[in-house]
Amino acid sequence: MAAEQLRSLWAQFKLLSQQIPTVVQHIEVLLFALKTDTNDDKEYSSSVRQHFTDAAILASMPSVGLVILTNLLAETGSAIRDRGYTDSRCLTGVAPAT
Repeated sequence: MAAEQLRSLWAQFKLLSQQIPTVVQHIEVLLFALKTDTNDDKEYSSSVRQHFTDAAILASMPSVGLVILTNLLAETGSAIRDRGYTDSRCLTGVAPAT
């Protein structure tokens, strides 16, 4: 019984180990798009375009890497969207305003 569970867990671990680099690459591509605002498509509102700059500002904070940036964007999404600067300061330590 325990040996079967270990084999099952090992198979899941190997699958996850193969998938993690692909997921990280996709996250990096999405974050790059958020930070650089290279999309000239007119369907994006000015509010959405503002988020691109906010992502760049958050990414420029010391010690902010891939994991921390994705967490900051996820946790502060409503504060950034609503331009809640006090909430943004509390959650990140800076007010991402341009």
